[in-house]
Amino acid sequence: MGLFFNYNKEGPGVDKDAPKKKGIALYIELFFRKFWLLIRANMLYFAVSLPVIAVYNMIIIAYLPDNDFKLQISLILTAIITVLWGTGPVTGGYVYLLRNFAREEHVWLRSDFFEKSRETFKLGIIVLLCDLAVLVFGINAAIFYSGLMKEGAAVAKYAFVMVIFGFAIYTFMHYYVYELYLTFDNKTGKTLKNALIMSMAMLPANLIFTISIIVLTFLVFGVLAPLFTIVLFLSFWISLMRFPIDFYVARMLKRKFIDTQSSGESGE
Repeated sequence: MGLFFNYNKEGPGVDKDAPKKKGIALYIELFFRKFWLLIRANMLYFAVSLPVIAVYNMIIIAYLPDNDFKLQISLILTAIITVLWGTGPVTGGYVYLLRNFAREEHVWLRSDFFEKSRETFKLGIIVLLCDLAVLVFGINAAIFYSGLMKEGAAVAKYAFVMVIFGFAIYTFMHYYVYELYLTFDNKTGKTLKNALIMSMAMLPANLIFTISIIVLTFLVFGVLAPLFTIVLFLSFWISLMRFPIDFYVARMLKRKFIDTQSSGESGE
């Protein structure tokens, strides 16, 4: 029963006179300090997300050609989609945990996860329905335009690029939508609008995160047997890939909006 409960007690902590770490140094420190919490958060999130993950996998595997690597490729792509997009209704609770880890704020693993999942349930359902539609449409559009390209249709090349660009921007929105919703008191529509703005405003960072996750997932999962892939996926991989994103977004939002606003109010 202790797997999803946080029984950590306050320790001696860090010397108050020690210099405050920032950036990568702070991320590394938090990663190792929260290591077991990240694993437990990953396992909890995977367990309650399993139906959505299974749907992702069924959609992906339906479009893959039949060969000896079909299962492995489907697992790789399912892991990538799960990490980049999340799984809808319970993703808000998971992002809340990672956000609090990043901001060094207290969190009760199990109770906060389900409480914040309930608070973000409506947003999560909307995002999930959009995810499923975009996934199916995106795959079909990519197949359609790539087929036209092989036939020599000049316009197909530009259409294919636009599909990939739209797919990328849509993916980047997921890095911000739940963090924005949890951090600011905005309605769903405004949250989605702001997530779209942030997806383009933070384009370099978004590209680095996305490419790194895709490459690392193919490299690691590509050499593992499907059984080991599933074990890694359910135990640690989601947190390993997502924590850098939510660390960056949480710290950035706090620095740019929360701390700036607080400084402005104190200066009045």
